[in-house]
Amino acid sequence: SHAKAIPSLLDVLTVTSGSRGIFNPARVNTNAAAHRAKAGRLEHGPPSPHDPVPTAPLPDSKAPPEFAEPFHKPAFPGPHKVRDYPFVWHKRQRVTQTRPSLQHAGPSQATLLVGFMWAAYFLNYSDRQVVFALFPVLKTELGFTDTQLGLTGSIFLWVYGVACPIAGQIGDKFSKRLLVVLSLVIWSLVTIATGLSASAFMLLALRAGMGVSESLYMPAAIALTANAHAPRHRSRAIAALTTAQIAGTVGGGWFGGWMAEQGRWREAFFLLGAVGLLYAVPYSLFLRRVSEEAQVETKKSGTAFAAGTLIKVPTYSLLCLVFPVFVFGLWLLY
Repeated sequence: SHAKAIPSLLDVLTVTSGSRGIFNPARVNTNAAAHRAKAGRLEHGPPSPHDPVPTAPLPDSKAPPEFAEPFHKPAFPGPHKVRDYPFVWHKRQRVTQTRPSLQHAGPSQATLLVGFMWAAYFLNYSDRQVVFALFPVLKTELGFTDTQLGLTGSIFLWVYGVACPIAGQIGDKFSKRLLVVLSLVIWSLVTIATGLSASAFMLLALRAGMGVSESLYMPAAIALTANAHAPRHRSRAIAALTTAQIAGTVGGGWFGGWMAEQGRWREAFFLLGAVGLLYAVPYSLFLRRVSEEAQVETKKSGTAFAAGTLIKVPTYSLLCLVFPVFVFGLWLLY
């Protein structure tokens, strides 16, 4: 009888005290449900379906920073706060704007990357090849002997061959985007300096410098091109990039011979070097949008030099035998 009389009494008190009074039925029911849940007194029966279901408050401007540890926050503000429910204020997730990656930008952007790489690789071969069309001029104006003319190719190739594996290791440690642009700038400066050569010794020393500077380009360029393409498209992309070798060999040889006929063989080096320096500006701006991460994670060797791990891969060992045969005919031109 007492239990049945409580709702009527509460209704009367609510009317006289107002909905914001201390005898608000919603607050009484909430406190009762909270204490039953906390104390586990099952004899009072399960919570009433009319009991309000407390929910965690939404974050507001006064919330703690996202890096703060979780803390308890009361569910019901007011003069009589219910602190029996352990509501946890969840950490906010910081939303950052990431740099667009060509890996997820679609095939058109990846194709554009190949185009930028192709142009730089074309200049790479043009700058190294132009000197071979100038042999008659070098003999008459700088007094080159036949042996020294032969050294213009062999010095470059020996230095380039030794430096390439080291350049590959550097590319694994530092930014590949920086390396390809830095390589382009340095070999362009070396090309301009070659046009200022006053002796055979100076030109041969610059050819060695050309071998070092150009060796930085190819390992990083191949890696960036491969990383920007899915595995099923990588062979096609790298094949398209390497056509710049042939085009640069033909273009550099033709340009050097034509400039020599005009009596401006030094200007041939100046113009090629200037084009490389100018091209480095849009090249660098474009590469800022390129991600250096591979779409498929590769296994790391875990050692300072990866040669010991690579030599155990049968495919790699086979390529080391086949590739020299492939480029032998090309390098006969040097």
